[in-house]
Amino acid sequence: MTSRKNDIFLIPDEVYPWDQLPEETDKAFAAFKIYMELRPDVNPKTPEYRSIINVARILKYKNPHALYQYSHTYRWRERINAIDEWELKILKTEEMREKIAMRKRHIALAQKVQKVGEAKLKDLLDQIENGQTPDIDINTLYKMIESAVKLEQLSAGLGDGENTTGKVPVTHIEIIMPDTKKKAGDHETKNKT
Repeated sequence: MTSRKNDIFLIPDEVYPWDQLPEETDKAFAAFKIYMELRPDVNPKTPEYRSIINVARILKYKNPHALYQYSHTYRWRERINAIDEWELKILKTEEMREKIAMRKRHIALAQKVQKVGEAKLKDLLDQIENGQTPDIDINTLYKMIESAVKLEQLSAGLGDGENTTGKVPVTHIEIIMPDTKKKAGDHETKNKT
């Protein structure tokens, strides 16, 4: 079993900050557990606030001097900081996993919407080439494709979906629609940005 040296005594690597330390008395550890369960994120004047005074109140100590000694001897503050840091790491890891899963879902959804948009665009062009009236408005199709592209970009971390730089946006789409009223080969160009 390996150990690391600190100022007071050796702590085996297997001992976690919330565990009873090898030389910590049962009475001191019971007080530490109460201290650990109190919350640092509430009003200091409330009984739930993490403080030696509130531990003394809970344990019905008339004088908190012994608790201050336990706190110093068994490094309560240092252990609490290590526990808080450990909990924060776990929280951040879980948040990161959730964000990654969300991005994957959004990218997959955006790609599906793009496929629908591509299929609709093909159908639209086929209808126009065959002299039929399109069953979808070109602006609706454009908005669907644009939204899917923006969602994919945002989910992949490629910008904020807004063109605030003054440059041509990544979502620039040019749709060339054949004019069925003109001769073959003449095309009307509609630019959408």
